[in-house]
Amino acid sequence: MQVTCQADGDVMHVSVVNSGNGQTEAHLREPPVLESGYGLVGLRERVTLAGGRLATDSTPEGGFALTARIPFQPAHG
Repeated sequence: MQVTCQADGDVMHVSVVNSGNGQTEAHLREPPVLESGYGLVGLRERVTLAGGRLATDSTPEGGFALTARIPFQPAHG
């Protein structure tokens, strides 16, 4: 798994990529969740509430990729 976080001006870019390690696509699909606050559904809600965007997709190798773009105010001092 590779996780990167990069501040670019007033935006934070976050990326999480899982190589798959032989998992099938069925293991990587977002499960249905009836309650908010859990898993990818909850993460998407939180990123959206912060004014950002979250995208998820499978990788060509059979893994999973999550990318988020979140407004960011760097601390001064």
